[in-house]
Amino acid sequence: MTPISTTITSGGHCLVKPIRGPRGSWWLRHASGTFHALRRRCPGHLPFSEQVRLPEGQYLLGVGELRFVVDVTPVGTSTRSILK
Repeated sequence: MTPISTTITSGGHCLVKPIRGPRGSWWLRHASGTFHALRRRCPGHLPFSEQVRLPEGQYLLGVGELRFVVDVTPVGTSTRSILK
């Protein structure tokens, strides 16, 4: 499948304060359970925005207790819901 170039954001949402350790950084996971390696470390107390190249599908963007369901399609990227 051809990767799609798109920008994924947290829509301005982020953690209220920094958290130490792996839970304090943004991560992106495909529905299959495979994690996508982000180009840089993204602290969770700052809103997330990154240009990525991903195969089409559903992803979960998360940090701490925040979770965002993101759909990547050839037409663009959409955030479907915010899970807490």
